[in-house]
Amino acid sequence: MSFYKSMSALTRDFLVIPLHFSKIWLSSAVGDNMVVIKSINEKVWNVNFSKNNGTFAFTEGWSKVVCDLSLSDGCILLFKQVNPYNYILTPFFKETPYPLCDPGISLFLSISSLPNRNYIESFCHVFNDQSVNTLLLPTFVVKNTIGVGKLRRPMKVHLNSWDSLDVSVEKDSDSKCYFFTNGWNNIVQHLGVRTQNLVVLRYIFDYNFQLTLFDVNGYEVVIPRLALKFNSDPGFPSSTPLVNNVDDFHRDDDIKSELDPEVDVLIEPSDADESVGGSSDSDLSVDDDFDDDDFEDSTSESDDDKKDPDYQPLEFEWEYHPRHFRLNSKVASLARVDVSGKMTVQNLAGVDTVITFRPEVHGGGFRYVANAWRTKFTKPNGINAPHRCTFVYSPDEDKLILKKVSK
Repeated sequence: MSFYKSMSALTRDFLVIPLHFSKIWLSSAVGDNMVVIKSINEKVWNVNFSKNNGTFAFTEGWSKVVCDLSLSDGCILLFKQVNPYNYILTPFFKETPYPLCDPGISLFLSISSLPNRNYIESFCHVFNDQSVNTLLLPTFVVKNTIGVGKLRRPMKVHLNSWDSLDVSVEKDSDSKCYFFTNGWNNIVQHLGVRTQNLVVLRYIFDYNFQLTLFDVNGYEVVIPRLALKFNSDPGFPSSTPLVNNVDDFHRDDDIKSELDPEVDVLIEPSDADESVGGSSDSDLSVDDDFDDDDFEDSTSESDDDKKDPDYQPLEFEWEYHPRHFRLNSKVASLARVDVSGKMTVQNLAGVDTVITFRPEVHGGGFRYVANAWRTKFTKPNGINAPHRCTFVYSPDEDKLILKKVSK
């Protein structure tokens, strides 16, 4: 899960984690600890993790993150939790206003996750009335990341692991700006997006975006599976909203809005008393173009497994395949392969190899397949048919570890 915070004078020396996020996702965390914060451009910091009266915050060491990334007031900071002590940070900077567009539009652009600074894949909007029917896209992203030539066909906007809706990108002749147009209102209506919600969009690969929605408290909204009914234009489905009040979806009446600056005051004690290449149900996927022979076997979680004290939900078995190795959605999500495009894999001797992954169209979404898997991993390690490999993903080490090889 993720949360976001806006930079201000109150977040320069420490950053308070949204209260609702702390209640749900940090219930087992221990304060006075260290956390690892890794930005999408591969910079890493160790920051003190403090807890006071139920309030968690990044404290000592946080100011170095602010300095190293040149964060300024108004920046939006998106944190993806790997585990309670590991976070991936995506900073967004306010875009220079587009002269011929509505000045009320709040558009933010992320830093690049790749050495090539011309490739920026993420942007976000603070939703307002101008965002209901059309959504402004950064010109830089359209021209350098997507490519103007790809605008001839609809884009898919993925809402979760199962569902995507089509939307057109068009250039406005007056403002010379690019917008999501046909189909965007369907997304807004389905999600019930409201003013001040944060809408984050990331261009994953050709013609595909991932949308993440945040409520006014900075908490990621879990988007349920769609119950679609198609209108007369099959290219642009409509749907009955399943979440009408997304800003209340994760919100308790007794939790103060994180937009209140007083929430950013750190309370001192004295102040208060599956498996690789599985089915489309488990894989993040976009069109089912693959033959059955391309799939590895899935490893299901039985009740007996869950009663086993050695049961490891992030462990899976892979039967040697000469052509490919695919990650299951659980591991891909935790490792944030969709952001970094790579993962560290450790062999039986404890030697690490960095493997890059590419997204692959599949079913209703996408999945990730290793590049040069045979050349970089199986062949150097003497793995071939009929070997079966058991892997386990370690969130603490952020690597995929080869546990055993059997025949």
